[in-house]
Amino acid sequence: MTRGANGWLRNRIYESHESPQLAIKALNLKLDKNGVTAFDHKNPVERNEAVNKTLEISFSSLSKDDQQRLCELAVFKEDLAISFQVLERFWLHTGQLDELDVEETCQRLFDHSLLLDFNLADRHIRLHDAIRAWLIGRPGEPSLVDRHAQLITSYRASDTPWSQVAGDDYLYQQLCYHLAEAGQHQELEQLLLNLHWIKARLTRSFVRSSRIAEVDLHGLVADYDLLPQSEAVNLVGKTLQMSSHVIGKYPEQVALQIYGRLATSKLSSIKRLCADALTESAGRILQPKYPALNPPGNLLLTLAGHAACVYGAVSLADGRRALSWSSDGTLRLWDLDGGALLHTLAGHEASVDDAVLLADGRRALSWSKDNDHTLRLWDLESGALLHALAGHEGWIKGAVLLHDGRRALSWSADCTLRLWDLLTGKIIDIHMMDATATTVLVGMQERRIFAGDALGHVHCISLKPPDSI
Repeated sequence: MTRGANGWLRNRIYESHESPQLAIKALNLKLDKNGVTAFDHKNPVERNEAVNKTLEISFSSLSKDDQQRLCELAVFKEDLAISFQVLERFWLHTGQLDELDVEETCQRLFDHSLLLDFNLADRHIRLHDAIRAWLIGRPGEPSLVDRHAQLITSYRASDTPWSQVAGDDYLYQQLCYHLAEAGQHQELEQLLLNLHWIKARLTRSFVRSSRIAEVDLHGLVADYDLLPQSEAVNLVGKTLQMSSHVIGKYPEQVALQIYGRLATSKLSSIKRLCADALTESAGRILQPKYPALNPPGNLLLTLAGHAACVYGAVSLADGRRALSWSSDGTLRLWDLDGGALLHTLAGHEASVDDAVLLADGRRALSWSKDNDHTLRLWDLESGALLHALAGHEGWIKGAVLLHDGRRALSWSADCTLRLWDLLTGKIIDIHMMDATATTVLVGMQERRIFAGDALGHVHCISLKPPDSI
């Protein structure tokens, strides 16, 4: 809200050459006229009302053409970097703007504090979520539905299928979203059931992670959620999700995956899609004679990436991610919505035998047997190794987290129990045993631990309190 008012003042002072005193006086009059008063920032109703009235002031200072261009930005998703290339196509259609006009328009909107970001180096802009929400709720003509239709039209080529339209990544990533928002559900259904579009979506649409372009599998599968009322669309969406571990690595296999999983369907639209898939595979040395893959059912995803036996996995509290560990010496963090690999946690020199999640949901503790003899603490948000807890001289048999979230207890074939400070990665205490611990239980108040060993003994051991660290 403050940025909007500052932008209005800046425009009056630098462009209209008004004195600061007169500009501030005019702003006060404008705020009074719009009914902007002191408000409780903790009250969302009062806060939103004040923000809306302040935005109206900035909006009213724009030319009619700039007002139209700003309203058109509401068709783009939240937190999206909108490239100049997309705006040039869109605004050429709606306002006859050329490349220079687009830059100058964006500059003016940014000067009025109506854009979150204006980046000439990377040639993109960003719209603040609050401003986008205000634009969506603001009445005006044409409607938001019509604006989505205008963007679609700016890309549409006469008598050319969407899969062959010369466009940028944006077209293939967001066309289905705009068709849904424009209410063009019949065309959307036809597109989602078109093999040529599916292949184009896989091979011409990429997301970039760590500067590496990857097939936009998550976006592809998400498109099929835009039309939940269509049984055929639902089936194809589930098929693509089931096949993500294959088509993410080998996009050219998508036709075979569709035929192999859906060819027994009785739906006419699915039959046509499978016939196209079979025709598409006609030039291959090996061609399917019968559908032999599992159809959509209870299996949702196959998470492929580990190079050896998987020893365990756990779902994170958000329900959208899972952590797995393997004898290949890595842990892997997965996105359960689309099956994408988020992070590979590499560092153990032998198999990862087990892992536990910390209560904050942001960290995990893993340990290894064989010749590694370490526990490792990981940051799941970044995939970074926080600490390597080294000290054991034999296989680590197990570990347990204490409730304070700061300490962990491990036991090993070296006949020791070790208490660790997870903030520093340092050893707090070591307890020597007569034999290898086989199981450990932490007492209710975490003052004592009970350790069973290979000789049949149970040891009751006092535990150093947290304030002793």
